[in-house]
Amino acid sequence: MPKERKQMTTATTATPVLDRLKVIENLKARVDASEDAIKVLEAAIDRDEALEIMMQKRGAQIMTFQFRTDPKMNKTGKPYDVKVPNPYLGRVKKVVVVNGIIGANYEKRLAKALEAKGKTDDRQSRGSWHRPVLNETGGFTALCHHKDDETRLYIRFFWTRFLSVKYVDTVTGKEVTEAQIKPFLTKRSENDAQILTYSVDAIEVVKVNKKVIDLT
Repeated sequence: MPKERKQMTTATTATPVLDRLKVIENLKARVDASEDAIKVLEAAIDRDEALEIMMQKRGAQIMTFQFRTDPKMNKTGKPYDVKVPNPYLGRVKKVVVVNGIIGANYEKRLAKALEAKGKTDDRQSRGSWHRPVLNETGGFTALCHHKDDETRLYIRFFWTRFLSVKYVDTVTGKEVTEAQIKPFLTKRSENDAQILTYSVDAIEVVKVNKKVIDLT
């Protein structure tokens, strides 16, 4: 049974998580520490608690993420000369491993990227679909929520390098090559400032400061 998600508010605190991490580090420093005890404590850090850790980061922080998402696809495609139904629709997942930076100045980065391309920022006139999630001191975090639903959380970050991208057939468990699925994928929109936004539900693995947190 999936774990029930706690609702994260703008006043979320990471104190219990940080305390638990300190206990883990103290245990690791003891020669008589039980490996089982350490594993139990490490396993207790769940998805929401990992997000709380990210909320408390000060300044720019390099992180590695693994995401599993539903790729954006069309109902039909033209792998050959004729249009055919998409055989991968609803059964393929996209698994992405990417390096990125959280906690940087998103507005400044976007403004500089748009200026370099001779573009202007029209987001204010268009309106934004998300709102920032603030930490306990009122500062901005890498998280945001949908403007109409605070339980729909997302993480935003600058991507620096894609380490791998693959497509997996959830029925057969086999990998689908990009050449096979490409005719059915929707055209990607241009990313002016290398800012990615993913639902936190899509996060499978987070790596920060050589620590790997498995959220599956």
